[in-house]
Amino acid sequence: MNFFRRYNRIVGSAYVVLLLVSAAFFYVQIEESYDRELLVIEDRLVDHGLVLDFITRATTSSVQSLQGWAEAAIVSPELRAGAGASPLFARLSDAADGGYFHLDDIGPPISQRQVGNLTGQGRLADLTPQARVEVEMALRLNDLFADTAEHLPNVAGAFYLSVRAFRNAYPWRPSTASRFQMAQLDQPFFRLGAPGVNKARTVYWTEPTPGDDRRELVVASAAPVYEDQDFRGVVGIELTLDYLNRVNANFDYDAGEVLVLASGGSDVLAHPDLLWQAMTERVAPDEVLDATRVRLLRKLLDGPARTMRDLGDVLAFHQGLEFAPWRLVYFVDKSEIVAALIWQRAPQLALLFVGLTVLLLVTVRLTRQEFIEPASKLVAHIDRHGTGEEIEMPRVPPGWRPWFAQISETFEENAELAGIRQELDVAHRMQLSILPTDFPDRPEMALFGQMRAAKSVGGDFYDFFELPDGRWGFVIADVSGKGVPAALFMMISRTLLKATALAVPAPGECARRVNDLLCQENDAMMFVTLFYGVLDAGTGELVYANAGHNPPCVMRSDGQVEMLPGTEGVALGVMDDLDYAESRMRLAPGDTLFCYTDGVTEAINPGQEEYAEHRLLGVLDGAGALSARDLANRVVDDVERFAESEPQADDITCLVLKYRPTAVASEAA
Repeated sequence: MNFFRRYNRIVGSAYVVLLLVSAAFFYVQIEESYDRELLVIEDRLVDHGLVLDFITRATTSSVQSLQGWAEAAIVSPELRAGAGASPLFARLSDAADGGYFHLDDIGPPISQRQVGNLTGQGRLADLTPQARVEVEMALRLNDLFADTAEHLPNVAGAFYLSVRAFRNAYPWRPSTASRFQMAQLDQPFFRLGAPGVNKARTVYWTEPTPGDDRRELVVASAAPVYEDQDFRGVVGIELTLDYLNRVNANFDYDAGEVLVLASGGSDVLAHPDLLWQAMTERVAPDEVLDATRVRLLRKLLDGPARTMRDLGDVLAFHQGLEFAPWRLVYFVDKSEIVAALIWQRAPQLALLFVGLTVLLLVTVRLTRQEFIEPASKLVAHIDRHGTGEEIEMPRVPPGWRPWFAQISETFEENAELAGIRQELDVAHRMQLSILPTDFPDRPEMALFGQMRAAKSVGGDFYDFFELPDGRWGFVIADVSGKGVPAALFMMISRTLLKATALAVPAPGECARRVNDLLCQENDAMMFVTLFYGVLDAGTGELVYANAGHNPPCVMRSDGQVEMLPGTEGVALGVMDDLDYAESRMRLAPGDTLFCYTDGVTEAINPGQEEYAEHRLLGVLDGAGALSARDLANRVVDDVERFAESEPQADDITCLVLKYRPTAVASEAA
């Protein structure tokens, strides 16, 4: 009894020490996690800025396209010769009071949803020939306006405003609600494009202003339009702040507040409090920020960007956007981050305390009971399992029975795992057997492929075959995932592709049909990226389609190495009823096409660096004289040397095609 009392005191003391150590460890974890959390927030803010940059870049690119088209159209002989002859021009009419003309009267087959309303000062009969050309150009902008509105979800409208006192405003509204006013030529969205202000003729952004419907604020991205050296007007796109607020609200962090400021920081364009509100008036920072953060805002904006700033009890971050004069700003209280970290890790600490308590109680109970004898029976139980003889469960205390059962189950599972390993070896040999091993070595071309799976079985594959019309089809593909599921999907994809290609030689149509077949009953939601090319060995013409795969490298006979342009196709199996574009190029004698999967460029070394495309291009540079086999081996060996001891994370696959129609002797593949 004295022994057990002393044992209980020791166990109790150990329990207290463990709790104190656990609490100290928890405190240290919070301290370390706090610094890491700041880096996480910075990374997410940078990513958030990239999302906003993507939106603004899409808008400015669209404006540049509108600007380029307008300047080209206004000087084109075709438009000048046919000015005033289009159906839309014929439907322009003068207002009843004679003070302006408009496009109110639109009838079939033209719909109001397809055009904007062109309104202008004066009468149509008074338009000069040059003005008629410009009006015709503005009317033809409607197709581009409609396309822009369809592809950019945040577009409120588009416009062309001319110094000749007319405006085409999309979408269509009756002239009584939206018409040209001379005062519009004095507005910032027009003056910022004038020659004296915008000498470089670049795209610019405006401050928030009410839209034509006066129901919410918009910001405009616009650019000047010139006829040769003469300034004619501005073309632009209006964006709603509602969409910007919805994108801003998707910031992937719970604590703090993120907002977007216009140039100068005087206007708030996006803030969580403005979500789902119709912004009819400009919002100042002090309307959404508390007094402390308003006071810190100027200090923040005057300091370095893209880094978390410690401003007392508040942490702050800001960065400018690349494609708009806007600034992303973030504020968060330090206490919010600490509270979130504690709340996040408190269950772990509680679980640790509970686990330690249960463990010590169970240990005390098992020690009090007959411990030595059950332990010796357990050792004997393990020994008997090693002999392979049939074993019955010995009589032991209830607390020990799960251990005995677990030992028996573990031995049984080990036996099952041995069988699974044998089956995986068979699957590996079967997969290798279906990949081509007899590579063509013809006078006009040579092919060689190689695949090294990351697991026993892989999801990459390559194939080549002669088509009924004498051309050669070749393919390289990468199935999502790894292991047995990827290998099964790989075999299905390869079978469908080859069967379809023999009946449908065109790469784009072939990819479309295979995609539809793979989408049927694809409950596992697997997909496969694929590059499929068809080569006419007589002419060197290569027709190909790329379904989300890495672009192959073309090694020219003069030593240059370049990436094959993509076709912007989506991976097969993602969505049915998709079309796949084709591209063409011509291989010259001596050119080599190197196809590969992302297991090559995304291989990681112990320093967590990726192999990347620049290393691949470096290996291919000057390697055009190698045979197809030697070139493939050279790349794969270089990838393995780069990875060193780092385990292979993905299948490494490549396919080499050497085009040599003038060769007189076969090259060893």
